[in-house]
Amino acid sequence: MNFRVTTTFIILLFMMSYCGSKDQTKGKRPSGGEHPFITLMKKDAGSLGHRSDTSKKMDGESLLDLLWGGNGLVKNEGARTFTHPVNFTTLIDLYILNTQGVFHYNFKKNKLKKIKSGNVLSKLKVTRKLRYKANTYILISLSPSMKRVVKAIRKKIKNVSEENLGKIIKDYKDRRQNEINESALIEAGTAAKNIMLLASAYNMIHTPLSLKQDRSTIRSIKKQLGIKKKRNKPFILIPLGVHKKGSKSGDYISYIQGLFKQGKNSRPGDFDFKSALKYDQLIKLLWVANGAIKSKGISSHPSGLPNSFIELYYVNEKKIQSYDPRTNSLKTIKFGDFRKRIMGKNRINKIKIRNAIIIARKSNTKDIRKQKRLFRGRHSKKIIKYYKRLIKNQKSLNALSLFQVGVALQTIRLLATDYDLAYQYFIVPRSKRSRLAQDLFLKKGDRPIFIIPIGKKDSAGKGSKKNT
Repeated sequence: MNFRVTTTFIILLFMMSYCGSKDQTKGKRPSGGEHPFITLMKKDAGSLGHRSDTSKKMDGESLLDLLWGGNGLVKNEGARTFTHPVNFTTLIDLYILNTQGVFHYNFKKNKLKKIKSGNVLSKLKVTRKLRYKANTYILISLSPSMKRVVKAIRKKIKNVSEENLGKIIKDYKDRRQNEINESALIEAGTAAKNIMLLASAYNMIHTPLSLKQDRSTIRSIKKQLGIKKKRNKPFILIPLGVHKKGSKSGDYISYIQGLFKQGKNSRPGDFDFKSALKYDQLIKLLWVANGAIKSKGISSHPSGLPNSFIELYYVNEKKIQSYDPRTNSLKTIKFGDFRKRIMGKNRINKIKIRNAIIIARKSNTKDIRKQKRLFRGRHSKKIIKYYKRLIKNQKSLNALSLFQVGVALQTIRLLATDYDLAYQYFIVPRSKRSRLAQDLFLKKGDRPIFIIPIGKKDSAGKGSKKNT
């Protein structure tokens, strides 16, 4: 196998990885009311505050369920609760912070390991400053370690000569650290979304908060928490509280866990990407990714952000449309068939794409910085002030936008799974984003990150039976 073929093979594995359980049994869909996933999304938009009881301690079983949802194994073959941008390994770490100490989550064993004893919450500067105080926090930490990736490549890639393997590893070391950094942020978003959805099913209140990404803050937090890993950056902190009204729902817990187990890419041979997509399904896929549930602008998902840093687009054989989250509608920005510009003629013909959703990040952050109303009614003045300081930094903006890309990606994948729709996703190489944005007539400053072909299960395919 020559180097060019091998490299292409590796990239395809990275970008088009299959993940999830082979077991085709979903969690039973709760009956009554609106669509259960929409119900969870709306409940998920709540925030930790006067409506929650933070005096209660989270029991160990519930915490492990949340952590498993965020970054657990579905089966021992390596199937995960979501497909990682870099499938060979995980680029994040999950921690529990409580009055007993700091615990690291081992996703392979689904266990917690104590790394520091004592009440760190009383000393940790970040938690003391928060308006939302709780007895339990989940910390999502970025670990974009090249060493992890190289180790995973050596373990997963077979039938490749040592010489070619060495060239592949060198290529990643020399050129792909930026992609790995991006993937870690996206992975953090997908993990956080799973945690938040499952927390809502457990009747927990949660508000993910972004931590400042400067060296001194990161170094201080790591020291206080006893985190010794070098390539480790505390990023998102999620306080947990118990909702004062209602109780956890076993049906919803089973339902969302079932989606986690089924949330995987579709095999092109088993599915039909040529079928037209129902408008109602399409608009709901876009709504869960970045919709508004109130006129005040509250997002359908709390992603730790006071504003939207992404744009959504829909492409088919007739036109390109942009999604307006405030009105929950699509607006045509260009008529014509631009699908070949998206992915190239060969790939279009191979997968036979008719519909695709594009997740783009806003590279032009001028409007974001100018915005004064940062989701009023959802955040306190103190939190809004904190975010205004945070978004002044371009590095923080880039990190938060990629995190929200991950959140949007995961919600689309989960709802598509519930609808029994076929989907794949492709990450756009950094070098091609600017040109592709122009080809697709996207808004000024938007850069496409993910392209998600959506289709239907082929009647001749293996998974054609709809299980509700």
